[in-house]
Amino acid sequence: MANDTSSSPSSAPETVEGIFEDYSARRLGLIRALTQDVDKFFESCDPDKENLCLFGYPDESWKVSLPSDLVPSGIPEPSLGINFARDGGDRKEWIYLVAVHSNSWLFAVAFYHGGCAGLNSVERNRLFTLINNLPGVHEVVKDWQPAKDKPKKDQSGEASRSTSRSRIKRSNDGDTKSTEKLVEESQMQDEDHGDSHCGSCGLVHNGDEFWIACDVCQLWYHGMCVGITPTMAETVGNSRSSSPATVEEIFQDYKARRIGLILALTHDVDEFFESCDPDKADLCLFGYPNESWEVTVPSETVPSEIPEPTTGINFARDGSDRRDWVYMVAVHSDSWLMAVAFYHAGCAGLNSVKRNRLFTLINDLPDVYEVVRDWQPAKGKLKKDQSNEASRSKFRSGVKRSSAGHTKSTQKIVEERHMQQDEEHGETHCGSCGFVYNGDEFWIACDFCRLWYHGKCVGITPTKAETIGKYRCPYCHKRQMRL
Repeated sequence: MANDTSSSPSSAPETVEGIFEDYSARRLGLIRALTQDVDKFFESCDPDKENLCLFGYPDESWKVSLPSDLVPSGIPEPSLGINFARDGGDRKEWIYLVAVHSNSWLFAVAFYHGGCAGLNSVERNRLFTLINNLPGVHEVVKDWQPAKDKPKKDQSGEASRSTSRSRIKRSNDGDTKSTEKLVEESQMQDEDHGDSHCGSCGLVHNGDEFWIACDVCQLWYHGMCVGITPTMAETVGNSRSSSPATVEEIFQDYKARRIGLILALTHDVDEFFESCDPDKADLCLFGYPNESWEVTVPSETVPSEIPEPTTGINFARDGSDRRDWVYMVAVHSDSWLMAVAFYHAGCAGLNSVKRNRLFTLINDLPDVYEVVRDWQPAKGKLKKDQSNEASRSKFRSGVKRSSAGHTKSTQKIVEERHMQQDEEHGETHCGSCGFVYNGDEFWIACDFCRLWYHGKCVGITPTKAETIGKYRCPYCHKRQMRL
């Protein structure tokens, strides 16, 4: 089993410079794998083997290997099962797919380290600026040509950034169940044949099925692939593909997923805790674009449609203090949100200026960990002398898993790095956006969960508030609807 010893608690970087150095070295290893060593990399990704990942290491090396045998892993893990998609399509498109996933993994690792080190928003911005000054892995791979075989300019067509999302189903033991190729292309225009392909399943259009075009990306889709019937289509103004493609769309996706994760780790924390049964298979915490959350097993599709959250959070649930475990999940959730956002950015082809604008929007919000750390239900406020903050980096707990995903040992790996007492826990944070209360804005309290909200965050004005008997916040309303 692969084990990235460079990410062990004792060696994890703790400063902006240290994290960037780690990022740069891992990036060089990944670039080498996908350019100079690409033939060796290709051969290493044997589809007949188990789920494989491409790792980049802090010594600038790379390796195709199995995921870590620790769950949750010491750091976020790369996209799983890249080998299963190797022979499902064009080689260049597959390599580009791996490059986009690798780039998002680097973001996840960097900002996971940033979360563990307790970087504030200014430091996070400095880290991002250093990262963004370098071309992404996918950008280097896209432009790279071996010197011995450089094509002429008119032959060097660029592979679409979202061209190849080739996926196959995996069974529980990781073996291939089907070799059907599912290709999504952001510019599905075949100049030789003129065929229209479904932007979801990749099959060619025929006149016997209902299709619909996205008015934004101009791709065509089977109605059944995107859940649209002819009757529904008549009521649709502008149809959109499911993957966000602009800075604003990616940020909206990020923000909605973030709200779902915050909801799980604050309002619904008891329900979340019960969902993470250690006797079940590897579980993940997902945040969705509709602001909901779910604890479930990883996707059956490999490589996954988007980067996946840390697996096996349930195995660590009973191995430590409950609060420390929730904090650990929050830090991993933050790194996952970054991975998803910049995976979408890679697929959409955002340049460095647009990536910077996206990060600025993201960094203006408190991260999940900060909101979870400062959140206290009104009925259970802690006294200040009891409110010691668990360090972001203090809990990296893992248990061994077998190939079937079950617990092999209960060894606890705990790191305590910056045990800082937080004297600001008495501050009131908005239950939606997480920002601290100030007297210049209208706020309203939920009469059920006792949390406070910006009026603008929940769509309540002072005038409207005067007409409300008991105010129920959107989250309590959703919870009531589920009962």
